[in-house]
Amino acid sequence: MKFSLASVKMIAAGLMIAGCAGGGALGAGGIPKDLAGTFTADVPISLGRRCPNGELVSIRYIRRLTIRADGTADLHAVNIDAGQTDGCSRAGGTCNIIDTIDDSKAIAAVRDTTLTIETGQGRETLRSLCNPAMNTARTIGTRTVRMRWAVVTSPKTGRLALRLTAAPLGITCPNSFNPTGNDCPTVLFERQ
Repeated sequence: MKFSLASVKMIAAGLMIAGCAGGGALGAGGIPKDLAGTFTADVPISLGRRCPNGELVSIRYIRRLTIRADGTADLHAVNIDAGQTDGCSRAGGTCNIIDTIDDSKAIAAVRDTTLTIETGQGRETLRSLCNPAMNTARTIGTRTVRMRWAVVTSPKTGRLALRLTAAPLGITCPNSFNPTGNDCPTVLFERQ
């Protein structure tokens, strides 16, 4: 359950993230038109180890954020722990823990360069492939997350993307990449 608790704490912490706003015209709910839409980040991180069958021990963060012009929003967060917490299975592959959080009744607001998301009561589901006794589902309470934001062009795809720097929506890289702390590359949420 340690992985699940950490993921909830990361999202619930109300992360303050550096960046700058994209600007542009406002939608009906005060949301800049550039910020209205669905944005997805998929961040796989290899931890440099392998299980006996060759599978990489890794973590993967998937985030989908939908913000509508009227200020309503949805947040879907998935953390996939492929062997980081529970190691390798008896069969030789990774022991995967999949932690999913769905908030479909969130509210978004923008003030200058700060995006605030107040989640509704969401649902967290935890599934462990090696330890089914860990499998749980629960309702999680309202949280407020504040982030600096910018709409940029993705260098990979040339599409518009939402940049939330530092640890956006709970995406953190292990300190082993940098002994001084979180060392994620810049995470872009691609417009879908």
